[in-house]
Amino acid sequence: MILSTEFAEYLCNNLDIAIFIVDNSRRIRRANDPFKSLFSLSDIALLDSLYGDAMKCKLAHRQNGRCGDAEVCKSCPIQKSIELALGEGKKTTVSYIPWELSIDDKLMIKHLQFVCKPIHFYKPMVIITVHDITEFEEQKNKSGNWQIKTF
Repeated sequence: MILSTEFAEYLCNNLDIAIFIVDNSRRIRRANDPFKSLFSLSDIALLDSLYGDAMKCKLAHRQNGRCGDAEVCKSCPIQKSIELALGEGKKTTVSYIPWELSIDDKLMIKHLQFVCKPIHFYKPMVIITVHDITEFEEQKNKSGNWQIKTF
């Protein structure tokens, strides 16, 4: 028989969506394999990281800050969504955000959608799902239309 935590982890790692959980200090407490893959992270790099640092946000880095410390962080829609989830218990959706990041010293922009939802597991936290829509946005920009891709 599969233990419930093993089954939940199995499901989360086999979804085509990145999922991570942050606490009230914006530190990642758990992330699934698609999240690690999307941002090219190892388990060690992820451990106790601020979400923006783990997601390799270049905006805060340009202002010589860490996630949450830089002036640009005040207008971060993910930060605002986490605050609403923790402070007011509200679920939020960020329908589109161009996320500038650096992977292997290569600057790139990922087109992402986020959903933030408050949860409580011994303490208040936020579960965040990340949809990478980069391929769709690039396809839409080239052709002006969405296309269905089969696998």
